[in-house]
Amino acid sequence: EYDIKSKIQVQTKHVLQEQSLRSFDLDYRTGRKTQLIAAKYKARYTENATSLYNYGSENSSGERHELEGKFSWTPDVQSLIGALYEERRRDIEYNALATEYWLAIRPYTELSYVISPKQKVKLHIKYSSIEDRALDQQYTEAYIQADHSLRIKRRGRLDQKLSLSQIDASVVGIPYSIFAGRQPGNNWKYTTNARYAFSNSFQITLNYSLQKRGDAEAEQYMRLEGKTHF
Repeated sequence: EYDIKSKIQVQTKHVLQEQSLRSFDLDYRTGRKTQLIAAKYKARYTENATSLYNYGSENSSGERHELEGKFSWTPDVQSLIGALYEERRRDIEYNALATEYWLAIRPYTELSYVISPKQKVKLHIKYSSIEDRALDQQYTEAYIQADHSLRIKRRGRLDQKLSLSQIDASVVGIPYSIFAGRQPGNNWKYTTNARYAFSNSFQITLNYSLQKRGDAEAEQYMRLEGKTHF
């Protein structure tokens, strides 16, 4: 599958933003029920140009290639193995410190296990090797994430995630886009999302997260919401 998208935003004959996206997806299924059951390749190319009048211009581009194989060992156990290549450029006329140009190679593996029709666990392991050409630096990250999902009767659901990572770098500030905000040193994050319907007219939703990024203080966020219909 090949897809092309473009967007141009114009105001009083002045181009404010121009975006383009090209994507290519290739899926292959072996027809087997065990061992290698599927393989896929994805490619993405993005370009973005923005003009902010008196502030100047911003230009960014990205390239992404991913190759992945899916395996099934038993009806309840499946795994993935793959590799991801990324390249990103970003030039900002009004903020030279925000310039980015980096390349990343990220091999990964994933194992999922269905404990019961209502409960599932997943383990994701990834290693990243980064070449930051803008800062002339090298970064590495070892990342692991565990997911747990549970359906509570037919009325609710509980999803939990715990991630741990170790980033080795000789600089303090790393562009957010490289590691999704994670910083040099130890990083961890726990999130839980719960939803339960007491009746057809009343339900509650809970979102909670606790995380620590590098040497920064731990951060917490919680949201509790109730909905009722009359």
